[in-house]
Amino acid sequence: MPRRASLRLKTRARLLAESVSSDLSASSAADPDPSDLKASLRLLYEQSSLTVREIAVAAGLSERAIYNRARSGGWSPRERRVSGALTMLDPAAAQRIAGRVRQVVDLTDAAAARALNRAHVARTTRDSRRKVAADLKTVEMLGAALVDLARCPRGARCAPLARELAAVIAGEMRRVMRPASSRLCKSVAACRDDPPLSTAFPPVKLLPPA
Repeated sequence: MPRRASLRLKTRARLLAESVSSDLSASSAADPDPSDLKASLRLLYEQSSLTVREIAVAAGLSERAIYNRARSGGWSPRERRVSGALTMLDPAAAQRIAGRVRQVVDLTDAAAARALNRAHVARTTRDSRRKVAADLKTVEMLGAALVDLARCPRGARCAPLARELAAVIAGEMRRVMRPASSRLCKSVAACRDDPPLSTAFPPVKLLPPA
């Protein structure tokens, strides 16, 4: 159930909204028209010292609606701004605080970018491993079929088919081992926590010849 704002809060929000809107519209001709509700809300959200609750009360909306409009409209975040009162009282302190906020924001963005990069590397490595494992399984099955074909009692009749199958296996080995292993090596080299390739991929085991 939404909270009911008091009459004092409504009056203060209305008066502050009217005064801030008139001051901002008079000081800058490039600002949007305050008569437009959406433009006025953005003006108050980005450039005034009103709280979100006071803006919501003045507009007759809920705080959630204000936050939703700010997010969907790409409004400037309020937590990254320095209040106008602090700027007037102590400009040097306001400048220092703004610099610290920018540093924290830059560090946060850099950490998020690194996390996304690590996730991308891990996903690429996992997909490459699955692809190589599937290809190696195919080669192993073809090798087993070749061994079974060599054991065929009618060897003379099966010789042409055995040669074709051997050529197919050789082609599959070249296709699997060169490009796939190269991509996997690059992915693993980019991720330090991954195990070495010698432990990641066991050798292919073919059936012994007859």
